[in-house]
Amino acid sequence: MSFHEITFCAAPLLLAGTLLPIPSWQRFLRSRLFVPAGSALHRLARLPIPALYALLFVWGFGVAAALYLLVRQPEAHIHDEASYLLAADTFARGRATNPALPEAIRAHFEALHIIVTPSYVSKYPPGQGLLLALGIVLGGNPAVGLWINAGLVCVGALYLLLPLVPRRVAVLAALFTILHPAVLKWTQSFWGGNLSLFAGLLLVGAVLRLFMRSRGVLAPAPRHLGKEGGGEGLITGSALALLANCRPFEGLVAALLVLLPVMPVLWNGLRTAPKIWLLRVLLPAVAVLAVTATLMLAYNVRVTGKPLRMPYAVHEDTYGVVPLFLFQKVKQVPETLRHDTMRFINAYTSVYGYWGERDAPRNIWRGIGDKADTLARSAFQCFDPSVYWLDTPNRAHPLTDFLKFIPAFLLLPGLIIAGRKSDITRYVVFGLAAFVGVICLGTFINPHYGAPVGGFVLIVWVKAWQYTRTLRLRAGRNRRIGLAVSRAFVLLYLLSAFSCTAFFAGDEWEWMIQDRRPIHATLERIPGKHLVLVYYGATNVRSSAEWVYNGADLAGQRIVWARYLSPGENANLQHHFADRQVWLLDATVAIRPHLYRYDPARMANLPFPLPRTIDPGVVAKLRAGLPVKPRDKSGIAALPLSEQVLYHEQVRDRSRVRRLLAQMPEVRE
Repeated sequence: MSFHEITFCAAPLLLAGTLLPIPSWQRFLRSRLFVPAGSALHRLARLPIPALYALLFVWGFGVAAALYLLVRQPEAHIHDEASYLLAADTFARGRATNPALPEAIRAHFEALHIIVTPSYVSKYPPGQGLLLALGIVLGGNPAVGLWINAGLVCVGALYLLLPLVPRRVAVLAALFTILHPAVLKWTQSFWGGNLSLFAGLLLVGAVLRLFMRSRGVLAPAPRHLGKEGGGEGLITGSALALLANCRPFEGLVAALLVLLPVMPVLWNGLRTAPKIWLLRVLLPAVAVLAVTATLMLAYNVRVTGKPLRMPYAVHEDTYGVVPLFLFQKVKQVPETLRHDTMRFINAYTSVYGYWGERDAPRNIWRGIGDKADTLARSAFQCFDPSVYWLDTPNRAHPLTDFLKFIPAFLLLPGLIIAGRKSDITRYVVFGLAAFVGVICLGTFINPHYGAPVGGFVLIVWVKAWQYTRTLRLRAGRNRRIGLAVSRAFVLLYLLSAFSCTAFFAGDEWEWMIQDRRPIHATLERIPGKHLVLVYYGATNVRSSAEWVYNGADLAGQRIVWARYLSPGENANLQHHFADRQVWLLDATVAIRPHLYRYDPARMANLPFPLPRTIDPGVVAKLRAGLPVKPRDKSGIAALPLSEQVLYHEQVRDRSRVRRLLAQMPEVRE
């Protein structure tokens, strides 16, 4: 049993030990652990606010850096991460984009989430790419950008909480923010999450201050904003700009929910003190957003040639089949989607997933439940950073799932009390429910889609913990049961952080792109520059079978990865990279790839698989809400007929490939 699994067993024991009603034991815990920790926290909270911000930034930066140095180094596991790394490499070279690849070789470098024309770049907004590029420029490694972002998340948490709770509680929560499983995971992934979380924290913190100033809770009042009230507009505009360049749709939904309560405040301020509110709140926000919009339009012009056409739209028009929202229609599979590894994601699994959430009522409710489950796990699950099937291949046992939510269940009574006594808590819970409802209109879901409302989630955690501390029993010697429960929560939360660290150390990540490190290390030992032709061929294609991703500078890159296509297309590619040694990577069996020197004459007859098609019978069953796989069959017999034909054809082709390549000398690691 791994340490990561042991923590699930230790959680109930730790909880029982903390709450054990033995006076001597409770005195020991109080004198040896909780009182010293509380004194240290009290001294820390007495520091000046700027010093606290600096200290928390160093803390978050240090935790992320320690994970990198002592536990594991982030690798691109998901197609999206490789796309973000391409953007980071591009920006770090001082370019907004890269020239379009020559038409004769363009198809060799097509991959998910990138575009190769009208320029060669990631399809995503530039926010996450700029963060990773900052890491490359400052530290020579994109992971440094993740460390910086981790420090900013802690700063943003303190900024949000200072006007809402006592300073000691705010400092403790800010220290613990980086230890949340989702935040820890995002420090180990190039996929994003923490940047939009930081933007969401800033946005909620700034709007909260504006709202409280209008009520006179925070001095000075709106008509006397002075120096203390002059930064909210600038911070609000900056947060909105970050959200627009990280998660545009989710950021828009989150921004509307956050700004909704402050609209009457803004309107009243413009009527009663227009000069103050215009100059100190509205004008700074509009100025930041105007500059951001100008830069975004300029970026679109550089990448796509049109100011209102985003790279994402180019990618969807070129390769997209399934729409972004469930109320939109599925498109025909385009001819440009010629590679089976891309077709598997963009057409095959996505179409089935789309129809599995539409039409039939049971489909709709199942889709809503799955999306809500994913977002709830990312917000309130502890002990395990794996939330979605992309993280781990198998869903955990129900009992294990229950144990992951023990810390959240401890605070449930406090949340109920907070909902009764706190207007802010009630609105935050409503905002989270509304956000999930709108997000359910989307076709796809991932845990970091909920990061823009991370400020709401933080308020729920902190308010629930704060009110849990006030719980008292009506009878009995130990009436302050809430204090013991809140302390137990702190210990369980720290145990959760150790559990997540053990998860990272075990490298229990699901690879959706191939781990190229062994092949890369083999080629690094061979002098010169290399071109690797990846032959997918007759393989039972999985989404994790992708090998072809490159940096921004193909000409200067020592090892270039490209798709094996027809002999004529391969000859054009070989001519374009005439200064390189050419290799063939047989990736028909992803577990054990084989590397050979490329021989055009002897490898010209490698077979190509039949194009993967969408089975109309499966779609009809999905739309009707019927099970796709028969219960009385398993394995190949449970697949649709078209899939069975494809499978048997691939088995025959694999045998031909093995016989052909068996005559070639293989390059050993």
